[in-house]
Amino acid sequence: MNTHYYLGWFNNFFPEHLSEVLREDITDRKSLIMISSNPLDDEVDGAAERSWLNHAGILFDDYHLINYGVQKEDAHTLIQNASVIFLLGGDTIKQKV
Repeated sequence: MNTHYYLGWFNNFFPEHLSEVLREDITDRKSLIMISSNPLDDEVDGAAERSWLNHAGILFDDYHLINYGVQKEDAHTLIQNASVIFLLGGDTIKQKV
């Protein structure tokens, strides 16, 4: 992946200008990998964040959530083959480091 976005929380959806930029930049839409902000909680499913992308018209063929229920080797493979990786929650700047 060559492009990185570090975004905060959005209440309902991405602002329209951001949606336009993301639609232009995200051309490979085979798989979206979401990494849980609370990997022990099976209730965290990324639905809110996924709805932002859906509202922006950015749909993927496959969606996967990585939490503690996903085996390490499977998570590694999913991440290597991801079109987009979406970190759910936390301080994304610190997570990059």
